[in-house]
Amino acid sequence: MGILKVRCPETGREVSTGIEIDPQSFASLPDKLTLSTCPFCGLDHVWLKCDARFIEEQIPELPGDGVSVAAKEMAGP
Repeated sequence: MGILKVRCPETGREVSTGIEIDPQSFASLPDKLTLSTCPFCGLDHVWLKCDARFIEEQIPELPGDGVSVAAKEMAGP
């Protein structure tokens, strides 16, 4: 899974749209106007699929043994 990001025309900063999507679904999206509120400038921006970038979600490395607490709890004693 990944996330769609667009660039704020006011600040030039890259903004997450909050849309989580896989590469195949992104490729099949129609190119229609979409509205997102920018957390940096507070304005609503319209964008098209061609304006968005698909960013592959990166899982941060965990300290220690690399197994999350949640995974350890699921595994049980």
